[in-house]
Amino acid sequence: MQTETQPPRLGYILKSEADSNSRTYIVADNVKIGDVVTYGNNDNQRKLVALSNSEHGKVLVQPRNCVINLDALDQEKIKPSVADLISQGDKYGVSYVGELVPFENKPTVEDSNPTVEETVPEDLPM
Repeated sequence: MQTETQPPRLGYILKSEADSNSRTYIVADNVKIGDVVTYGNNDNQRKLVALSNSEHGKVLVQPRNCVINLDALDQEKIKPSVADLISQGDKYGVSYVGELVPFENKPTVEDSNPTVEETVPEDLPM
């Protein structure tokens, strides 16, 4: 029996975003979902992950305030670009998660249930 691998979907790659209205289409030919593309003008270029296949010469990207799951992408294709993605994404609120992200760059989750000590003054009536 032959096994088929499904291409990644937008929801597997884009784990969260602050505003879906900031998604934008950029010019890019022959790009598959999950490929690394260049975004911006000549003075301010940075790398982003394509969130769609190129259609009519354009591809969908989320340039700010989001979390991208690198584990959903082709590891061999993405590996050379991980350092650039992380360093350029920090400035715009783009975080990357997954096995390829170096430990010092992994987002941390603070304790969501901190222990609160409750003190009641003795002179208050109960």
